[in-house]
Amino acid sequence: MVTLLPFLSRLLRIAPRRPTGHPPFAFTDHKGRHYYGWDDFAQMPPARANEVDDVLLQIDAGLSHTQLTTLSTAITSALSEAMDAKEPKVRTRHIAKANAIAMELQSRPKQIVPRECYYALAAICAVRQDEDPDKFDPTIQGEKMQTFRDAAEAGHAFFTHQAAFAKLLAVTHSSVAAFVRLSIGWMATEARIEAIKQM
Repeated sequence: MVTLLPFLSRLLRIAPRRPTGHPPFAFTDHKGRHYYGWDDFAQMPPARANEVDDVLLQIDAGLSHTQLTTLSTAITSALSEAMDAKEPKVRTRHIAKANAIAMELQSRPKQIVPRECYYALAAICAVRQDEDPDKFDPTIQGEKMQTFRDAAEAGHAFFTHQAAFAKLLAVTHSSVAAFVRLSIGWMATEARIEAIKQM
């Protein structure tokens, strides 16, 4: 049914006319903005393909840039507090915290696709109606990621209805159908990281 939606939308003239240079219509978000997407990763312009490569590397590592920064900052902070501590018990607690965070970093590649990477991949594959499909704009990318996150938290997964996105997810050993399972995994991972930081 998903593959019929763009065809039926064009047939019934529900979808807007495609802006010049944009790929085929993919979906409309909950704010009424139209998005376009490619049928395959190979059709993407080089600027977007480079960003996809970066996100796939993050997925392979099991960490987004944000998560890596958060965890490495927490390790540095815990070690600094351990060096400043006068009492052996306090020093040991801070070293144990740094060790727990380091172990979290080691186990990440065996876990799920990071949430930020999932939304980043979806946003790269989707071209918003006011966006140049041949360029990558970090500001628009951030706006799209936030829109998709807000929609997902409200129970909408319209942004997963893109052929190139679905094919790229298959490369990561995930799928659009696994979105609910991924969401639960994301919550568990975020709760675990938060608990470690509170040690």
